[in-house]
Amino acid sequence: MVERNHLQRVALQVTNRCLIATIQIDLDDATLAQFQKDLLSAVHQSDVTAVILDLSTVKIMDSYEFAAIRRTVDMVTMMGPKAILVGLQPGVVSALVDLDLSLEGLLTALNLEDALRLLDADSPQEEELSEEADAAEESNADSGDTNLDKE
Repeated sequence: MVERNHLQRVALQVTNRCLIATIQIDLDDATLAQFQKDLLSAVHQSDVTAVILDLSTVKIMDSYEFAAIRRTVDMVTMMGPKAILVGLQPGVVSALVDLDLSLEGLLTALNLEDALRLLDADSPQEEELSEEADAAEESNADSGDTNLDKE
């Protein structure tokens, strides 16, 4: 009888052009490799502008696991979307800092709601509205319309 090794997978969900990966399983070498493959494939096949990695259930993370997550984040951002780590537990954060691992350039948020707010604040829609308002102000200034009462 041949025993098959069942590989657990990370849940991936797309909502509002954002891919949310919720890691609720133990991170081992095979799982991390499969997660990276699944995530990059999902990014490539979809029209997402952001990826949120929800690590809120991860209680322990060693330097190897962090390095694998970090490489995955780097790969995602090379493909275009922003990547945000969410829900890092205090013990995990403490361990990563104690291990003197580079956290530079990582976008993080306390929870999923904060990450979505962060993405809304950076959305192209708001940038476009801001650019349109700036253009309208410049147009008014060029035409001499200063909105002052004329005497």
